[in-house]
Amino acid sequence: PEPEPEPEPEPEPEPEPDNIDRKIESNLIDSSDLVEDYDALLDMASAYIEMQQLNEARSILDKVILKGNEAQKIKARTIEHALFNAM
Repeated sequence: PEPEPEPEPEPEPEPEPDNIDRKIESNLIDSSDLVEDYDALLDMASAYIEMQQLNEARSILDKVILKGNEAQKIKARTIEHALFNAM
């Protein structure tokens, strides 16, 4: 005998209007987390530079330059300038 197909799952109900704001808020990322993430990327770029993996370092620095805060962008540009213009 052929196995019976599994029943399809019930669709999730639409959120009620008063719950929508709470659902959105719970999905937002704290901006301080983003600052720390880009600081971690700068540290990772420095590690790649120490290992002479310059393409990986440049890729990370470019990401920070595009999306980091102003201080992080300045630091990334400074590292990139010192590293790639000295060659």
